[in-house]
Amino acid sequence: MTDPPVLPNTIRTLREACRGTGWSLTPIDQFSGYLVVVSNGRHEVMVGAGRLSAYPLNAATPFGVAADKAHCYAALERHGIAIPRGRHFFPSRAHRAARPDGRELGDAVTYAESLGYPVFIKPNSGSRGQLAAIIDTRDDLVHHLITIGQHGFIAALVQEVLTGPEYRFFMLDGTVRFAYRKTPPPLGADDKGRREGGQGPAANLSLGGGITDFRETVPAPLAAWCRRIAEAVGLRVCAIDAMARHDTVDPAEPASETLCVLEVNGNPAMTAPERFGRTDLVHALWRDILQRSFEDAAHRSRDDD
Repeated sequence: MTDPPVLPNTIRTLREACRGTGWSLTPIDQFSGYLVVVSNGRHEVMVGAGRLSAYPLNAATPFGVAADKAHCYAALERHGIAIPRGRHFFPSRAHRAARPDGRELGDAVTYAESLGYPVFIKPNSGSRGQLAAIIDTRDDLVHHLITIGQHGFIAALVQEVLTGPEYRFFMLDGTVRFAYRKTPPPLGADDKGRREGGQGPAANLSLGGGITDFRETVPAPLAAWCRRIAEAVGLRVCAIDAMARHDTVDPAEPASETLCVLEVNGNPAMTAPERFGRTDLVHALWRDILQRSFEDAAHRSRDDD
């Protein structure tokens, strides 16, 4: 079986991590290479790229909960974890008969006015800052929600605008393996278009955002807070995106009591260590994830005997 002409970045990095381990990587998707099997000679696990889950340690239900921001917020709130003030609404009448009253377009307008403009809008199931925007007026809110619906998103979030520094914490089995602060893209001539055109103020790396304060450990109280979040959603591998409610927080020293969770990502990239020249950390993480996955497969095999 031959490899596709070009492997996705995730799979290419995974292949590099497998070198010298005795493990084999075989593409199942011969066209794009977005689905592969990694074997240690006794057991095998599937790894995906793109929309597929990259991490075989994550179960399907927690992965699905994390992908639905409103459901994820509900799980976090149940455990007393701070989230932005906000609600989800349905920007189109699709599937209207399947849901109760109270979350339609008009309800979103009423709720935004109760929060007070500006408000932050994003698709409930979006990623990489797609169609996320700060909205200043009622007319812009209606227009943007309709646009989200026209792009095929079933629901959208209307939230308070937070102004503090933003962070990401990469978790593996309850341990923070690396963390960093996100910085927004540099201001430029297209900044107004970014705000109005749907990319919003996100400090996402895919939108030109930067990273600083990269570290492999965090203070114990912050680590414990991150562990609670991962456990609340049920993910073994995840990234926690969190932001302080105000901009007076020391950006280099986040504290759990000042942060609220923006998102829990069940399929996070490992771009940040690579930007800091730490491919060794990325490879070590992948080998750790795969080893734990093989151990899980061995346990399942023994249970079946």
